Amino acid sequence: SGKALVTYDPARVGQKEIIDTLVRLGYPAHPVSATEDKTKLVNWLLVQTALAFVLSIPFALQMVGVHFPPMLQVVFATLIQFGTGYTFYVGTWYGLRSFTANMDTLVALGTTAAYGLSLWTIILGRQEHLYFETSAFLIFFILLGRCLENRAKSKAGEGMKALLRLQ
Repeated sequence: SGKALVTYDPARVGQKEIIDTLVRLGYPAHPVSATEDKTKLVNWLLVQTALAFVLSIPFALQMVGVHFPPMLQVVFATLIQFGTGYTFYVGTWYGLRSFTANMDTLVALGTTAAYGLSLWTIILGRQEHLYFETSAFLIFFILLGRCLENRAKSKAGEGMKALLRLQ
């Protein structure tokens, strides 16, 4: 669920120290109030996914023969890589700070390799295949997977609450 319930002795440790330790370990943490609206995170993920989808459309069209100039590919791929894919770099940074690797690390590494190779190919002026679509589609599909996962978790949580109410 992405949540943790922490019971602590306020005389020995404060909420800020606990949060700082969790952040240092690679888990972005903040206290949750009873009225906090979890739809903000879900809505932001939906916006990221939709933006990645829209920006990936020219790459899909290129696959069916529509010409997509290399410099426009750079622009669209950069927006996807460092705009909608920004969360993967943040997750990687937190992981690196705590000397761990996670899914974000794999996504950031793989998509950066495809993006970087393509950019390097353009800088060198070679007429080779570019792999911007690979990084763009990877980011889009993984964001889509996260959206579907959040939806499934939400529905499962609602089902559990309904079962508890019946009890």
